Amino acid sequence: MERIWLLLLLSARVFPGSAQFNSYNCDANLHSRFPAERDISVYCGVQAITMKINFCTVLFSGYSETDLALNGRHGDSHCRGFINNNTFPAVVIFIINLSTLEGCGNNLVVSTIPGVGASGNATSVQIGNISGYIDTPDPPTVISYLPGLLYKFSCSYPLEYLVNNTQLASWNVLMDYCYTTPSGNPNDDTRYDLFLSCDKDPQTTVIENGRSQRGRFSFEVFRFVKHKNQKMSTVFLHCLTKLCRADDCPLLMPASDLLVTKTRSDKHVFGCYGCRNGELVPLLFTDVLSL
Repeated sequence: MERIWLLLLLSARVFPGSAQFNSYNCDANLHSRFPAERDISVYCGVQAITMKINFCTVLFSGYSETDLALNGRHGDSHCRGFINNNTFPAVVIFIINLSTLEGCGNNLVVSTIPGVGASGNATSVQIGNISGYIDTPDPPTVISYLPGLLYKFSCSYPLEYLVNNTQLASWNVLMDYCYTTPSGNPNDDTRYDLFLSCDKDPQTTVIENGRSQRGRFSFEVFRFVKHKNQKMSTVFLHCLTKLCRADDCPLLMPASDLLVTKTRSDKHVFGCYGCRNGELVPLLFTDVLSL
């Protein structure tokens, strides 16, 4: 999991009066100041994103823990943090569970980075970046004598991980390339392609693709000729898939401009021209068929 650089923005026009630390675990000599970038820490965990904010500098600025909320959701108690006074300094803790990461207005943006596919080809990997902010509310007045506090956070995860561990029901599976090999090695030089983006084997029927969180297709039973001396021909099925939002999947469906050539080794070599989803994501699943 990747943690993106954090930034705290502070806008203060008029300084408040004296700080009121009360019984909180704060030091007046250290914390009689306004917040700085070092006053927030973010942990991009495997199950949750945890943020800890120095509560002492929040108190010095004239606010309490109830004034801080995720993404401006000050009226929703589920979007507030809680105080931990057993640490020094005292902190306000916010926890975003990945199972409900889009709650409280957190933003999810998907991007791609260069990678290597299961078959060794250059490809792209989908990354989900979760971002948001924690701020204090503006008063219903023309002016305010308190500074406005704004803490920004960001965490990045492989999109496949987020879909498998969250309630992102709006993400569909798009099968981009499915092929078979006579061995369990997905990089086997002998392979037979069932479909790749714009083209498919005549005996292959794509039943469902890009419309839900599952993909379905069928193909006519065959055997590998190299297994002629074996009692049974074992066929290993491999598929490379990508993930897309339900509204975006139709835009990523294959274009029709495809060049197909066939080698003597019965291996199809594909070159795709004008395909809008020419890059594959290395999400590989394998099945075995014994014929």
